Amino acid sequence: MGVELGDLAVKHRAEISDFSGKPIAIDAMNMLYQF
Repeated sequence: MGVELGDLAVKHRAEISDFSGKPIAIDAMNMLYQF
């Protein structure tokens, strides 16, 4: 079940330094919910 959203976004590689000084959110709800 789901929707193929890959065609709606532009993909490119990013380095960790690209996110320096920027807030980052990580969604782990599905993985953590099993515990």
